[in-house]
Amino acid sequence: MCIRDRQEEAYLVNEGEFKKEVRRHQNELRRMESRLARLKLEECESYMNYRRGIIPLEDYLEEKKRYEKDRLSLCKNKKKVQRDIENVKQEEEEAKLHIRKLYEGKEDIKIEEELLQCFVKSITVYPEKRLAILFYSREQRAK
Repeated sequence: MCIRDRQEEAYLVNEGEFKKEVRRHQNELRRMESRLARLKLEECESYMNYRRGIIPLEDYLEEKKRYEKDRLSLCKNKKKVQRDIENVKQEEEEAKLHIRKLYEGKEDIKIEEELLQCFVKSITVYPEKRLAILFYSREQRAK
């Protein structure tokens, strides 16, 4: 397997990891939106119970404060998760660009330690400036 093939694999591995993280954040976002909808329903039910005279005004106002506090907290967390999704997508684009530059070999690029740890098992330096680079196999990387 040549170096270019390995670089394409690196891109695919990174792309898969980014997509998993985006899906995880999107699932979290859906749970928060669901919780917000439930809070709104609970608040409506609480108001209707107050209007029917089932609960006193003080209890209704207390519940309303709690709902508002929960809603604000969820909205704040929702915005954070949305920012996280955008950050992951931006990191994915940067990684794609980095891998593309490596693949094309058009520019001098500094390979980061993280990428080396994922694909290089060992590097041996011999006299006369010779190098031996041992890559992980696909099965070893999967572990």
